[in-house]
Amino acid sequence: MKREHSNLDFESGQSFPLVMAVLMIVLAIGGLVLDGSRAFLIRRQLQNALDAAVLAGAGHVDLEKFKGSIENNLEPERLAAVSAAERIFTVNAPTGSRAWFQVQGARVEGAAVCTVSFVLLPLVGLSGYEVHVRASASPVLISGG
Repeated sequence: MKREHSNLDFESGQSFPLVMAVLMIVLAIGGLVLDGSRAFLIRRQLQNALDAAVLAGAGHVDLEKFKGSIENNLEPERLAAVSAAERIFTVNAPTGSRAWFQVQGARVEGAAVCTVSFVLLPLVGLSGYEVHVRASASPVLISGG
């Protein structure tokens, strides 16, 4: 008895490329969800650390000295404010973060950056993302009443 060949006999193995394409799409979507969530979380932690740092720095600024002083006499105040901001940032920031602080008048300004390494997205060619944040704070003179 002679067996008849159907068209299906010649299409074996055609599902493998399709399965691989779907798998890559699923991995890319999963990577966006997982790694995107990590990047968002690290950005939030970095912003919170920078906010706390500039507030701590602003707390070391004496407004009374700033009101009546010449700019050149304020260097110790600026150093104290930057030092306080750096200490607080180091304690609260995500691992691998970097920050820069400066004092402009009575305002403490800061900027920070952290590189987020991806977990799944390297499978589709993306290795990481840099998160940048900025913050500033000024001391407030509270008058008794």
